[in-house]
Amino acid sequence: MKKDTLKKSLFVTMSILLISMMVLFTGCGGGTETLEDYVNSNDEIKTEIESYSQDGMTVKVEGNVLTYEYQYPDTYDESMVEEMKTQFESAMESVSSTFENIGTTLEEETEIDGITVRVTYLNGDGSEIYSQDF
Repeated sequence: MKKDTLKKSLFVTMSILLISMMVLFTGCGGGTETLEDYVNSNDEIKTEIESYSQDGMTVKVEGNVLTYEYQYPDTYDESMVEEMKTQFESAMESVSSTFENIGTTLEEETEIDGITVRVTYLNGDGSEIYSQDF
């Protein structure tokens, strides 16, 4: 797994998701307690979020946490996982503002405070390789 490829792929994916989320939530008023309530009360938004879940990536909302979860099809050994963690830490530094902007935009558009954007990578066996909250 090349570092530049990981960064580029991560940036493109997150940019597309950011733009989609901004368009999706624009113009929708507040009045719900959590982001999960907000999503569950709007079938169009719920369907849109569900459509992002494909090719090993799941997008889910629980409470005030929007999670982008990617599970690799293969299970990597401990040494590879350690290398991947280092690469993810570096890659996340370069795209952290994208995830922070998603959270800020969601808070502004839904009028719900305390929204967290979580990015999680899972090994093929379901064990966590890396996770970070924004």
